Amino acid sequence: MSKTKEETRFLLTYKFRAYPSILLEYRMENWLYILFNLYNHALEERKRAWKEEKKTITYSHQQNSLPKLKKQDPTLKLVLSQVLQDCLRRVDNAFQKFFRKEAKYPKKKKLYKYNSFTFPQVWMKQKDKLTGNLKLTEVIKLERKNGRFAYLHLPKLGELKIRLHRQIEWTKAKTITVKKEPSGKWYVCITVEVELEQILREAQEKAVGIDLGVKSLATTSEGEFIEHPKFLQKLEKRLKREQKKLSRKEKYSNNWERQKKRVAKVHEKIRNARRDFLHKLSRHLVNNYDCISFEKLNIRGLVQNSSLAKLILDAGWGRLSPLLPTRL
Repeated sequence: MSKTKEETRFLLTYKFRAYPSILLEYRMENWLYILFNLYNHALEERKRAWKEEKKTITYSHQQNSLPKLKKQDPTLKLVLSQVLQDCLRRVDNAFQKFFRKEAKYPKKKKLYKYNSFTFPQVWMKQKDKLTGNLKLTEVIKLERKNGRFAYLHLPKLGELKIRLHRQIEWTKAKTITVKKEPSGKWYVCITVEVELEQILREAQEKAVGIDLGVKSLATTSEGEFIEHPKFLQKLEKRLKREQKKLSRKEKYSNNWERQKKRVAKVHEKIRNARRDFLHKLSRHLVNNYDCISFEKLNIRGLVQNSSLAKLILDAGWGRLSPLLPTRL
């Protein structure tokens, strides 16, 4: 059976370290605060409408109410309209997941948990005034400085310096998410559309089955064993030491805030090591096999009341499987 062009396309997200100036960091943190308030306002509006009137508020309704909301709260004008719309879409997605019984009823966000914002459009189609033909116009511009760094020109924010550790096909970029980690570091996640052939360029006509475990993270049907790197175990002593120091500080004091960032940096180091390993493993599997099958596991059930819960979560089973595209 032949495949349509849409069925052979995938979205891949690349993460780059960002180095904002002091002024730009202030603006981005201001955006996060404004969006955090908008998210909770939209959430409460939906709850109130259902509780008092048994009325369902949709995304379209809240989006159309933005101009009126901007008059009531002028700070919303500081943020790009598309970013505000994406914030409302996050609220809608949270309710859709609840209706599909995939998540619990949405709750109000805490400020430190609202740590990212998304530009949902990098390129837009416009008519050429001379020819009348459609052409692609950059909403966000990427300016490469050298082989290591580049600048993203973000609307209403300014130039954001990023470490471009790998080349991407910029004309295929779809969305850009700016995220602040608990450690205080900033990152940019760029989603790019790629063809299936590009992902499986080096793939062979081979199939493999994979069993996930804790002693060996993965065992292939061909007898290959991938050892569990035990990322948490390697840094557990350091993590406990930093957490113990945190518990001795007066909560919300300056010393407590500084120590909290140190704990967050250890967590980030563990998370980055796990993510890097799983990406390399998934790339190895995709490059060598055409069809990859994983055993179906109830991870949530396995980690409940299990002495192996820490090892299972540290292995990152749930992160590994979605990283692997499957060609049928």
